[in-house]
Amino acid sequence: MKTLRCAVALLFFVFVSQNNIFALEKEVNQASQYYNQGVEYYFTGNYEQALSNFTAAIQTDKTFVDAYYYRAIVYMEYKKDYTKAIADFNQIVSLDKTYFEAHYLMGACYFNKADSKNAQISYNNAMNAFVQLYQSRGGTITLDDAKSLFPYYDVLAINYIGLLINSLSNYSVITNTNN
Repeated sequence: MKTLRCAVALLFFVFVSQNNIFALEKEVNQASQYYNQGVEYYFTGNYEQALSNFTAAIQTDKTFVDAYYYRAIVYMEYKKDYTKAIADFNQIVSLDKTYFEAHYLMGACYFNKADSKNAQISYNNAMNAFVQLYQSRGGTITLDDAKSLFPYYDVLAINYIGLLINSLSNYSVITNTNN
């Protein structure tokens, strides 16, 4: 009788486990479908529908980094909603700290919000994430080495200079108008 109970319990466990695995696979497939449709809408210029699909993918799978990334891009580039883009970029880096593009684009959002302090922090985080990613793949690189290799380093420097100029432009300059 004990053996029969164990066998029934085991069968029940296997049945429940398989149903959970199938449900999980279904959610992953559904999230991927939303995401793939969102990418299609994005590249055809239908940003509202793309945004809706990326959001549906995220609701289905809260760890879907690429869906967060594209949704953030739509918020940033087409909606100009930098606050929502920053929230998505933050979610990405909480899931993958080496996603240097998310750090960098978060810096661009802060830059567009005229928040030079957080922009520079994000740009520095982008550089550090790049180094961390490179080292995690077996490479040996220092932060100074990365500055010469990092594809966006010049852009980072230009953005930082732009932030400085922007902050200086808030001051009035007295000129001689008698000429």
